[in-house]
Amino acid sequence: MNKIGLVCCLGVVLFALGCGHPTAMTSMTITPTSSGVVGFGDTIPTQFTVYGKFIHPSETRDITSEVTWSSAVPAVATVSADGLVTPTGTACGSTIITATAGQKLVGGGDTDSQAEMNVTATFTVYVVSNPGCPAPPTT
Repeated sequence: MNKIGLVCCLGVVLFALGCGHPTAMTSMTITPTSSGVVGFGDTIPTQFTVYGKFIHPSETRDITSEVTWSSAVPAVATVSADGLVTPTGTACGSTIITATAGQKLVGGGDTDSQAEMNVTATFTVYVVSNPGCPAPPTT
């Protein structure tokens, strides 16, 4: 094989292997950062979406279904595995919705990584005529 052929083959192999670093997440964001409904009994869900910013390769992508979701006050609202937040219809107030990315995303697939990353949003059930509940924001 001549030198040109060898250089081309070597270039293809290096390109296929990449830089050798695993994909790792450097930050994440959630949208919306706050949401809510007005009134007891309102069970209209809100979709929350999480985006992760990665290196190797550099990209930002939707990781909504790859994170673990939780609601700090499940009596106010619950959250599905895909980030769909639904008010319970029985309680007012606010709850913090948390999306947690585990070692697979943060550590780039390194099973020895103990890293986690969280992002939060607020979900509120407003009630107009109940003094114990938050009032809806004015526009």
